Amino acid sequence: MLEGVDFGRVSAVAELGPGSGAFTAPILERLRPGSVFMPIELNPVMASAFRARFPGVELHERSAADIGEICRAKGLPERHGVDVIFSGLPWAAFTPELQESLLDAVIGVLKPGGPLITFTYNTSLLTRAGRRFADVIARRFERVERSPTVLLNLPPAFVYRCYTAR
Repeated sequence: MLEGVDFGRVSAVAELGPGSGAFTAPILERLRPGSVFMPIELNPVMASAFRARFPGVELHERSAADIGEICRAKGLPERHGVDVIFSGLPWAAFTPELQESLLDAVIGVLKPGGPLITFTYNTSLLTRAGRRFADVIARRFERVERSPTVLLNLPPAFVYRCYTAR
């Protein structure tokens, strides 16, 4: 998930749906001092697990759709203020309307050329919703890259890197 991100040039990072924080620790290790980190978790059970694991990290227990407001509260512009967004959200499980509204919010806060980096399980491509998400990101982003499948992950998964227009 973090491969290819130049953390030396990153000053603002969001993590959508961090859950218990599987990617959070490596993100925090790589962030340079003074960088803004905004984990956003709506699920109260996952939020509790996150806070137990990262007691010193401010967690925003809100919808990812609120990312613009969260940016403003952190002193960032509501538009184009975030360098990179990592996501553990289950995109293929969302309705088309929710996918679109969340992507509107994500694209709105990403800096030009900034990536949304998310993962999904190979099985998602067998579902209509998973194929729909692949089509939606191909339409909404200037460039979408797909990693090779990580077979050692159970279930096997891959990463989408979705870049906004420059």
